Amino acid sequence: MNFKQNEEAVSPVIGVILMVAITVILAAVIAAFVFGMTGNIDPQKEVYATTKISPDADGNAWLIVTLQGGKDIIFIKEVKCIIGDGEAKELDGLKEADLIELGKSGKIKLTDDADVIEGNNHIIIRATFKDDTQKVLVETDYNKPTS
Repeated sequence: MNFKQNEEAVSPVIGVILMVAITVILAAVIAAFVFGMTGNIDPQKEVYATTKISPDADGNAWLIVTLQGGKDIIFIKEVKCIIGDGEAKELDGLKEADLIELGKSGKIKLTDDADVIEGNNHIIIRATFKDDTQKVLVETDYNKPTS
């Protein structure tokens, strides 16, 4: 008695299962886009800013924020600074009453600020837009010198 063993059946079955799985996944992704399931995502505002810390002649430290670019600068209502866990403070020059445009700078005095502690301080610069959405423009750290 001669029995032939056929071991070719395992590979084609696994191949068919993988092809069906890939087809189902692709169909689900395409259906999500076609039926608008991804339409709820709000586009991000496009604004770029830089910061620098600059001392003045009196030895005070100023945080200067400059708007460098982005198509949504014209929609900014105000720019505020948050130091550590403190409250959001307005930047002189980038308040709601000011004309906010490309290249405009605002500043806040760090030396006498009660939220600035000796050592490392985490600073967040946040823009509020006319539609009341907000975006973090810059996150940086400031090391206040010890007295």
